[in-house]
Amino acid sequence: MSTYNKLFIAFIVLVFIACLIAALYYSVAFGNENEQMTLLLVSLFISSFIGSMVFIPSHLEFLENKEYNFGTAISNYFLMLIESTIMLLGFSLSGEEAGWYSQWFLIVLYLFFGMHLFSYPKLLNDSLLALMSHIMFIALNLIGNSDKVIESIFPLIAKEGYIFALSLIIAGFLMFFIPWIKSRKMLSQKGVSNILVIYSILYTLFILIPGLYYLIPGLENYSQSASTRLLILSVLYFIYTLIKKIRGLTEELIGFISIED
Repeated sequence: MSTYNKLFIAFIVLVFIACLIAALYYSVAFGNENEQMTLLLVSLFISSFIGSMVFIPSHLEFLENKEYNFGTAISNYFLMLIESTIMLLGFSLSGEEAGWYSQWFLIVLYLFFGMHLFSYPKLLNDSLLALMSHIMFIALNLIGNSDKVIESIFPLIAKEGYIFALSLIIAGFLMFFIPWIKSRKMLSQKGVSNILVIYSILYTLFILIPGLYYLIPGLENYSQSASTRLLILSVLYFIYTLIKKIRGLTEELIGFISIED
C-alpha cells in the first residue's frame, strides 16, 4: 500500500472519530433539545461510517493513477460526506412511507450510492466544482436571511438533499437506459443489451418506482413552503445535478462494458 493510501485511510478514520465524538457529545449535552441538529449529526456520522466503507474501495486504487492525486481524493471524500448526509436528510421531507419496503429501500439505495461513487471526478478542479454546486445552493438561499441563518440552514439542507435524492434516483435509471439504447443498435453488443435490460428492470422495481413513490408526494409540501427564489434555485440545482450525474454515471458504465459508437 502506497504512502498516499495510508495517509488517506488515516484521514478518513480521523474524520469518522470527529463525527462520532460530535454526535455523542451533542446527544449527551443537549439530548433532543434540537431535533434538527441531532438528525444532522447522526446523518453525518452514518455517512462517515457507512459512506467511507463504500468510498474507500472505489477510490484507493485511483490513487495509484497519476491523474488522480491526493487532493482530488480528499475533495471527493468531502463530496461523498455532503451528498450522503443531505440525501439522508432529504428523506425526512418525503410525503409518503414506502411501507414495509422503507428500510430495505434505503439499504438498496445506499448500495447504488456506492456504485455512484465510481463516477466521481478524477480531476481536482471538477471535484471542487461539484462541491461548490452543493455549497452555492445553500449560500444563495441564505442571502438576505443573515439574521436567521441557524433557523434557515437546517431546512435548506434537508430540501437540498430532497432534490439531490430525486435527481440521483432518476439518473441511476438513465445510467442503464442510455447505454441500452446505444448497445441495442449494435449486433456485437446484443449480450450486453440483454444484461442492461435486466438491470434496468431491477433498478426500476427496487429503486426508481419506490423512490418516486416515496419522494414525489413531498413536492407539494416543498412548493407550498418554498419562496420563489428557492423554487427557481431548486429547479436549476435539480437540472444541473441530474445532467452531471447522468453524464458521470453513463460514461463510467459505458467505459466499463466497452461500448463503442
